[in-house]
Amino acid sequence: MKWTSCLIFLLGFYSSIANAQVCSAEKVAEVLAPNTTGTDVVYVNCNLNLSSTDVVTKTIAVRGIEGRGVNINCNNALIDGYAGGADRFAVIIRSTPFEDTWRPVYNVTVQNCRIRGDIRVRGMPYEDVKQSSFSLGHTERTQAAAPYNITLQNNQITSTGKIHLYVESGVTRVSVLNNTFRGTANSATIYLDAESGNHTIRGNTFAANSTAREILAIDGSASNKIITNVFYNTKGGVFLYRNCGERGVVRHQTPSFNQIINNVFYNRSSPTSILGGGGNSNPGRDANYAIHVASRNGRPNYCNEDNGYNFGSSINNRDLAKENAVAQNQIFNATTAAKIVNDENPNYYFANQTVSAVQQRKAGCFVESTKSFVLDSARVCVAARSNLCQDGTLIDQGTACN
Repeated sequence: MKWTSCLIFLLGFYSSIANAQVCSAEKVAEVLAPNTTGTDVVYVNCNLNLSSTDVVTKTIAVRGIEGRGVNINCNNALIDGYAGGADRFAVIIRSTPFEDTWRPVYNVTVQNCRIRGDIRVRGMPYEDVKQSSFSLGHTERTQAAAPYNITLQNNQITSTGKIHLYVESGVTRVSVLNNTFRGTANSATIYLDAESGNHTIRGNTFAANSTAREILAIDGSASNKIITNVFYNTKGGVFLYRNCGERGVVRHQTPSFNQIINNVFYNRSSPTSILGGGGNSNPGRDANYAIHVASRNGRPNYCNEDNGYNFGSSINNRDLAKENAVAQNQIFNATTAAKIVNDENPNYYFANQTVSAVQQRKAGCFVESTKSFVLDSARVCVAARSNLCQDGTLIDQGTACN
């Protein structure tokens, strides 16, 4: 009986954690209190609802067990990561250490915010990632330690010179939906780091002035869906690669099984061919390609810094970006269209085109089992089941194929 009571208590306890309660008036006051040091952090463990006139000048942190299930709805309030001249994260969502393991945060939503500064989603810190990378099972370890089911929706994110959204090693299932990215970036606007994956980046407008490199970096991240986004002012759009050996970390996962579908690219200047090979370009940074699959392939000068192990990028510096689908993308300005570049095989390309007038349309679907592409509203047979393509997603109709 005692064990039953204890179990009921624990189940109730963890259920309440996974479904956060509304923040108290005292907690809201703590969130809105001035940042007196320039580096103040406020830990949010409840559902936070702000008003449009509110301004948050502290870093908002959502972490570990206490952050599970948290929903932050700004209702157009401002989270100002630059307040007081500070250079810090505006929002950080991260795991917390516990004894010899990690407690990941999950089911977190940040929506309807105006954000000045950058956002981090973090699992293991760098040194732990590096040590883990020296043995097999690294991808599984980093993913088990990292946040998952994180949603960033309907936000305006403005950063100056930094990565707007950095999704760190092992993080899975981040949904970036209907956001606008503004400001400037001297690196990528969004960076999907090694061993991460299953992210959805959909319906976003990328309007930050990217002065140095591509907007979306997929570095050893796999099984992501990049659907119906608009990329402006690009020095490169979406690049897939594996940063072999960087800072001594062995990369295990390859940038494979990604889907890049129904996006629009407004490139500043570019080559004239729609599809080709990248040749000997300088690690993907000297061309304004809309999409470059396998953009580095061992060219960085640090690739040998992870030598000495019989797996991953330690034995093969190539990106090995395979089984990616690139379909239905539009590249504005047909006379100077940017290349979609493929430097690895097999990858799959369908109905990409240069345009002088952008078409507004729903996304089609890549059918993994047949390596084919169908348009929206098409019906296909997948594993003997009838599926309907609905704006980029195959939906099982619950019936057998005819």
